[in-house]
Parts: sequence; structure tokens; C-alpha cells
Amino acid sequence: MAAAVGRLTGNAGVALVTSGPGCSNLITGMATATSEGDPVVAIGGQVKRSDSAKQVHQSMDTVSMFRPITKYAVEVTDPAALSECLSNAFRHAEHGRGGGAFISLPQDIVDQPVTGKALSSKGRPVLGAAPDSMIDAVSEAIAGAKNPVILLGLMASQTENSEAIHELLTRSHIPVTSTYQAAGAVRQDHFSRFAGRVGLF
Repeated sequence: MAAAVGRLTGNAGVALVTSGPGCSNLITGMATATSEGDPVVAIGGQVKRSDSAKQVHQSMDTVSMFRPITKYAVEVTDPAALSECLSNAFRHAEHGRGGGAFISLPQDIVDQPVTGKALSSKGRPVLGAAPDSMIDAVSEAIAGAKNPVILLGLMASQTENSEAIHELLTRSHIPVTSTYQAAGAVRQDHFSRFAGRVGLF
């Protein structure tokens, strides 16, 4: 659900899970979010730091588990650092190519008051328009193609791209296909030219 929120809005969806199996069961979802570019911030519970080296119930090194499959993974070690960790997690998840970010929150940190202020988030950078020369070259290539087909990929389902894709399909009448990650990018009024999905890329 958090990945769907991230994909549809461009703002990171948030998942909150308990320690132990709550975190381990989240691995597949976070790996998928990162591989498909969906911004997600996950906050996982953790045992008290004084128990982290002991084999107590639901104790595991979750940061090491999530580091290879996310853009950012950290454990909060001081209540004063919580706002910084959250800000970093959202920045990593949302900026550039989207993906997962994980924060481990030990019980002894949860039990302490937090005095730090929430950090304001900065807007994501917006890519500029392509140069006119590049747009002209692509237009000429499409116009000169014998049997053109539009292949929509991962970024086609992003909100900021959907209107441009709809307009392109409306004006061009070119057949269209897509990867599974672009599901939902082709509107119903273009289904007569939709050739289905071609697989995973």
C-alpha cells in the first residue's frame, strides 16, 4: 500500500512495523519498491539498544538487512537525531529515482521525549524540458518510421508524466505497449491500440 501511495503521488508512502518479524516480513516489499522506483519510508521497531547484542525476543540487525535493498537505512541512536533521520529518509526515498528508506527505532529511544524540531522538507528538483533540437529529432524519427510502436516503461505511471503520455497517444494514434511497471499509464480510451504488456525490465 505504501508503495502504491508513493507511485501515484510521488510522495513517499509510509509503513510502520513492529520489531522482529514485522521488519523481516517487510523485506520483499522494500526490495520491490527500490527496484521499481517507488518512494517508501519504513519505520521498524527494535529492541532496546542494551539488548541488541543479546539473543532476546525479536532482536535482529535490521539495518544490515535493509541496507542492500534500500537507498538509505539507519538506526536512531539519540532522540535528538530523530528529525534528521526522518528528513534524510524522505529525501533519499523521494529524490532522484525513487526507492525505499528504512529507519530502525529502538524501544529505549521510543520511550524518551523528543525535543528536536521537525525539519522542513525541501521540494524535489524538477527536470527541465528537453532541448528543442532533441524534440525535433525524435518527432522526425517517429514521422519517418514505417511501423512505430510506443513502449512505456517505469516512469510512465508517474503522475507528472501521465498527461503528456495521454496527449502523445491522442495526437499520434501510434500503437502502444508497456512493461508491467507502467501498469495504468494507458487510459481506457486508448485500449483499442494497446498491445498489452511485454514483460519485466
